[in-house]
Amino acid sequence: MRKSTDKDQTNHEWIQTGWKVQATIDVLFSACAQKGIWNALNKVKGHGAWQDDGGNLIYHCGDKLWSLDGAIETGEYQGFVYPTAPQISAPWDEEVNAENSPAHDLLKLFKTWNWARPELDPVLLVGWFASAILGGALDWRPMVFLTGDKASGKSTLQKIAKHLFGDGILQTADTTPAGIYQQVGHGCLPIAIDELENEANNERTTGILKLARLASSGAVMLRGGANHKGTEFACYSCFLFSAILMPPLRAQDRSRMAILSLNTLPQGQKPPAIKKVVFETYGRKLKRRMIDKWPFFKDVLAHYQSEMVKNGHDGRSCDQFGTLIAAAHVLLSDKMPSRALTKKYMAMLSPDILLEISNTNSNSDDCLDYLLQSNIGKWRSGTDKSISALLEMYLDRNETQQYVVPDDVKNGLAAVGMAISKSVELNGTKKIEFLSVAIRHKQTLDMFKDSDWTGKSDTEGGWAQALSRLNGAWPSKSVRVDGLVIKCVQVPLMYVYRKSPDDLEKLMGFEEDFTLKEKRDATESAIAGNREDGIDPFET
Repeated sequence: MRKSTDKDQTNHEWIQTGWKVQATIDVLFSACAQKGIWNALNKVKGHGAWQDDGGNLIYHCGDKLWSLDGAIETGEYQGFVYPTAPQISAPWDEEVNAENSPAHDLLKLFKTWNWARPELDPVLLVGWFASAILGGALDWRPMVFLTGDKASGKSTLQKIAKHLFGDGILQTADTTPAGIYQQVGHGCLPIAIDELENEANNERTTGILKLARLASSGAVMLRGGANHKGTEFACYSCFLFSAILMPPLRAQDRSRMAILSLNTLPQGQKPPAIKKVVFETYGRKLKRRMIDKWPFFKDVLAHYQSEMVKNGHDGRSCDQFGTLIAAAHVLLSDKMPSRALTKKYMAMLSPDILLEISNTNSNSDDCLDYLLQSNIGKWRSGTDKSISALLEMYLDRNETQQYVVPDDVKNGLAAVGMAISKSVELNGTKKIEFLSVAIRHKQTLDMFKDSDWTGKSDTEGGWAQALSRLNGAWPSKSVRVDGLVIKCVQVPLMYVYRKSPDDLEKLMGFEEDFTLKEKRDATESAIAGNREDGIDPFET
């Protein structure tokens, strides 16, 4: 720097003539030291909605931030860094009340599709669009899967999603997990993937579903790098999938999504007119309403989650469907849900009829089903026999004239590391029979090979842990199997066989006036009581 002078040498101004590298470095180092050590994963917030430490909503539009208090400049705010980024659609300039909310038009439009659940599915879809706006601010991010044959309107719904969000959505029909999180970065914009079909090789699809599963709760992913430094990544986006045939879904994936099934549109029905400018306006208005009604949303969500718990839902389905219903309600109404409306939704979301959870078994039940359907190889007649077929022969031995005797069945089970064991008399009931399954056994290991419950020759098989979680199961007991005394997990045959109440009366020896539930409770209570007393209820 030097001073300039005029001819009279009275007006002096500083003129920059260069810069000192070391001085600049020292200033930057000093500023970094004052800020302290930090982690970009937790401190950098990109596009989308977030909560600050006080639970307030902050929406990052790229060029500015929006909150209930108005617009805020990007940069550092309340301990977080909101970097300037390409602009996405901003919220509507004016407040949007429930009466003027475009959600009413959207709901009316969505009802023109031929849904499998015409009263519920359009509401859930509206709820997803609302939830997708909130993204990173949510404790749980719901997923939606649109499925239906060709000409059912899936692509049109994907087009509507694109018009509503504009540049504020990542939409693709061909991607990988790495492609998604590299594109999303530190943002939480919604992600819509079309044609996520069931294919011969579902490796790519499985990876995408795993990423979506992690995003629902915001779990952190860790990846190694070429420079031996790990990379952290967390996804906070709501996912929308569509396909003609859904890929195979594990129980943990199925329970995290609303499956909206579409039937083919009636012949002659014209597709709706989708005007981009109209839906862009809708999207801005929906965004403004969800930002303004953030405190109201939390109250409505708590209401629906509480009601769902009372109606038998577990925590995950309360998060998944409670969030969708609550978000849709906020777009459509300024009042808390009435009793009548709540009752209506609880009936439609009953755990007994809700496809997403009613057809989902526990991991333990899936393991048991896999075991029962497995074959032991050639039987006496020269045909394959499943484990369940052998057990049925054994349990029916006193009711029908079978050519198979109990010892034959036991020998067949022993060949695959299993045995039938009896307990001593419990609480006045007759001796209870159990299926004993070896914890370590070569043939049992072969049976579970390439399954979710596999193991290694020198370790406890994964099936042992899963089966031990079944009601009334005994996790570890020494049992003689095929001449060897080995550790087994034991499952009550009454649970394995799942016969009718009349059959169970004969098998278990209960009085006729006992209900099936009383029989199960009595048996499991007796087993649990003996465990607490340190008594081994099984015969050696």
